[in-house]
Amino acid sequence: MCAKKVTPAQKGEIPTTGHEWDGIREYDNPMPRWWVWVFYATIVWGIGYTIAYPAWPLISGATPGLLGASTRADVAAEIQRFDEANATIKQQLIDAPLTEISANPELMAFAERAGAAVFRTNCAQCHGSGAAGVEGKGYPNLLDDALFGNAALWGRWPVGTRADFRSGGICAENVGPRA
Repeated sequence: MCAKKVTPAQKGEIPTTGHEWDGIREYDNPMPRWWVWVFYATIVWGIGYTIAYPAWPLISGATPGLLGASTRADVAAEIQRFDEANATIKQQLIDAPLTEISANPELMAFAERAGAAVFRTNCAQCHGSGAAGVEGKGYPNLLDDALFGNAALWGRWPVGTRADFRSGGICAENVGPRA
């Protein structure tokens, strides 16, 4: 409530709400009609969107909506499409001996791109985006020649490389003397 009594505006004077601070009065102007109608339209649109599309999260999912749209299904279909498109070259990469991949430029390019994606997904969190490792945290520098030199020394390069990366890499626990 305002402390002052609101007096009606005189003819030709702009009406106020009665609020005043430091000599500044708050005018009592109505909102423009176009703004009010746009506001009402957004409310109607929001209600329609909530009914048509998945919107409200529930314990085991979300309300399905009347249109049955599913962004998760769209993403799964897109992943499936790319998997099917790359199936032949993936199989070539799996079947090729590690020492012969560099002889096929197409296979080598795919292997480098796929390896970079796998590194960014699984390894970069610990070893860093540049593979320099984190000193003092136990994540070795993957750019260090001594690391891969030790792999060759133990007879694991390049034959044991796939197993090394599947098991978490070459580290003191994973590298042992030659059998």
